[in-house]
Amino acid sequence: MKTLHTDSRTLLRWTSTALLAALLWAPLADAQPARRGPALRPSPAVLPPLDAAELQVPEIDVDRDGDALRDEIRPRPVDSDIADTALVFTNLTGNHVYVTCIARDQSGSLIGRTRTRLPARGLRYLRASDFSDGRDFVGHAECKSNGHAAATAVLFGAEITDLPATSRRRGRGMHHRFPLIATY
Repeated sequence: MKTLHTDSRTLLRWTSTALLAALLWAPLADAQPARRGPALRPSPAVLPPLDAAELQVPEIDVDRDGDALRDEIRPRPVDSDIADTALVFTNLTGNHVYVTCIARDQSGSLIGRTRTRLPARGLRYLRASDFSDGRDFVGHAECKSNGHAAATAVLFGAEITDLPATSRRRGRGMHHRFPLIATY
């Protein structure tokens, strides 16, 4: 049985290491370097594609904090026939997080788009009426955030009720789904 000389084993290791490094580092060299910091703008939301008519719907900026939410949670008169859903986002990171949302009605037509900026470890919320410019609708919302945020939905009316909301991590960001939102 033949044995390899020590120099040829070293040469074989160097060659295999160089080939492995070339295979692993070549795709990484083509990738864009990651940028961090407050100057980072949010990437466009990866939400279902919009058709030409839906692209005409403007995106609304909303900036409501916890104090405004506290005022909305106050008890309402029993005979109130007004209801609205609050989509509450809590930032769990030390950086600003941007949230972009779209809402659709029960037939799947686009109602509106909104966005908000969550301060570091802060809270902001949107209302269903923000999507529809005050018109009544029942539907759902899908949101995308560029950082780790928790999402909750609350229906305000004569009674205050929590509604289902799901958040899933997608890479560095999150995808949030609100299966039921309403305003009337």
